Amino acid sequence: MVFFERNFKSSHTQIQTVPIPKDHAANCLEVFMSYAAEAGIDLAEIPERSELKEIVPAGTSVRAISIL
Repeated sequence: MVFFERNFKSSHTQIQTVPIPKDHAANCLEVFMSYAAEAGIDLAEIPERSELKEIVPAGTSVRAISIL
């Protein structure tokens, strides 16, 4: 499963879930990073147990992706 959320100019987030076959899960992060780079989007991994507010300045739009 891939979960992603988006927060844009508000405190409201939208969480989306996309099922993917297990045999594609191993390459999922690589695919996201590749497509993001092609689109000019800079993605960074957030360390486990981190608070987003410690990493991202207030007022910044956020895109988050979780791959399970």
